Amino acid sequence: MKWFILYVKSRSEKKVAQRLQQKGFTVFCPTKIEERQWSDRIKKVEIPYFRSYVFVRFEEPQETNQVLQTPGVVRRLFWLGKPAVIRDEEMKEVMAFFDTHQTAIKYVDFQEGQEVQIARGALKDKKGIVLINDKTQVTLFIPALNSGFKVNVHKNKLGKTTP
Repeated sequence: MKWFILYVKSRSEKKVAQRLQQKGFTVFCPTKIEERQWSDRIKKVEIPYFRSYVFVRFEEPQETNQVLQTPGVVRRLFWLGKPAVIRDEEMKEVMAFFDTHQTAIKYVDFQEGQEVQIARGALKDKKGIVLINDKTQVTLFIPALNSGFKVNVHKNKLGKTTP
């Protein structure tokens, strides 16, 4: 048996994983708990680490149709024209990592206009305002430098300021 990556409909990862488990497949869809702000309350929700992806172990080609016909599954992921396959050893390592480090994995999202504090590097402890939020870095306006510099800072060097 091999591990495959399924591309699934947006926000249906947990349902697809549940349906595949009910069919008897081994599935991996790690989730995390996040607090989300509604207009009247803050709610804790469970969301997947890998959005729109579910990992499933099955025998190809015998069980392919059964997996792909599961509601919510869009298609398998392909690499170089062939279905992307993950070896058992690699998948075991990924699963072990999530078992031991899941609470330590944090995604920090910065909003434009948000005040942040630089936690590491040459500008440590300086506060700035997010102007541009890219994939791996943000552009900050730092008024404490007395000239209104725009500085690109990697996201892992930032921390949110407390009010």
